[in-house]
Amino acid sequence: MSLKLLLLASRRYKRATIKGLINEAKDLFDEVVFAPINKLAIDIRNCELKLKYKGKPISNFDVCYPRFSAENFEFKSALLLALESFECYNPLNLRAYLVFNHKFFTTKKLAEASLPIIPSSLSVAADSSAKIIEKEFGFPVVVKLISGSAGKGIILVRDKKQLKSILDTVNLFQDVISAQQYSKSREDIRCYVIGEEVIAAKRTSPRVDFRANVSRGAKAELVEIPPLMENIALRAARLFDADICAVDFIRYGEDYAIIEINFMPGPFAKFLGNKILSKIVNYLHRRVSARIGDVIVSDMHRFIRKLKDIISKEVSN
Repeated sequence: MSLKLLLLASRRYKRATIKGLINEAKDLFDEVVFAPINKLAIDIRNCELKLKYKGKPISNFDVCYPRFSAENFEFKSALLLALESFECYNPLNLRAYLVFNHKFFTTKKLAEASLPIIPSSLSVAADSSAKIIEKEFGFPVVVKLISGSAGKGIILVRDKKQLKSILDTVNLFQDVISAQQYSKSREDIRCYVIGEEVIAAKRTSPRVDFRANVSRGAKAELVEIPPLMENIALRAARLFDADICAVDFIRYGEDYAIIEINFMPGPFAKFLGNKILSKIVNYLHRRVSARIGDVIVSDMHRFIRKLKDIISKEVSN
């Protein structure tokens, strides 16, 4: 049985991560094709949709794993929608991409499912934003640009004067902001959800930065988490039918609450090695192998039923 993996990535991708995924995949898949989106095109003609890589149609892949950031949002959304018409297994989907890349939508959906979240607000006008933030959260408060990612666009606001300056700038660029209650903790917990498995890593921010992002100098280490947190992470992923993602928690009062869900979580290879990448590739291989196995079994059952019908008719005659 020949298995083929299509690995999709953003135009600006992290080479070490992609290289790690490809190296792990080569041991399990017969063919691995890596395609950054700047070399892809979606072609629709004669009522048929085709995905083209370097101008040539690509198809017949057993599994497709998209590693997408929010950059080139419209094209990636269209690409994820196109993938839904193909028969290959995709551990992610368009709905998850749309919601995960909008911090407030993520918080809203989690709250509706009675999952623990940090109190948040969403606003666009500078004047109304300042009044809502000051009244609902006080200072310090965390302000996030909806368009931000990887710790960028997240600001710790300490007073009303600083808030006004930030909101004036945000208003100039016509961005939307989400305000979130501030937590003094310099640590957060990232729960990698890979199928039914949860792998937890604690991130600790440097003293000069309140953001616990490894890309901004934080450290990471594997940790054991309580069953309740593991269950919450799995429920959050299932809420969006995401088989592979990362659910980030931060200390809130005496417990933990979800601060965001990542569509394209970094593997923290500097601290965790290839553990996460290996788990992802092995899960993709197991999942698609089981899927193909189910198809083979189903085909065998149909064949046996037809054979029985033929034998029954021959006996009757």
